[in-house]
Amino acid sequence: MEPLPANTSEYLRQYSDELGVKILAQFPPLHQPGNQVHPGVAWLRRTPFPAQELAIMGIVRQWERSNAAAAARPRRRSRFRRGRTICARTS
Repeated sequence: MEPLPANTSEYLRQYSDELGVKILAQFPPLHQPGNQVHPGVAWLRRTPFPAQELAIMGIVRQWERSNAAAAARPRRRSRFRRGRTICARTS
């Protein structure tokens, strides 16, 4: 039997594979890389980076499902030029 993790970091490190499988089973991605992008993304003032495009399209797909979606930002203030604004404004 494996020893119990001493803290959250150790727990996540020890069980990351199992947690990843469960999360993907319960919450499958709403948009995959390579899927068609909504035409409204082309109207943005600048082209989003690939990760921003995925976040934007996840919000779009959630709106299509339930007419409600939100973009969460990091709890701590992050540095400038991290892409938070474009994701928040598109939501």
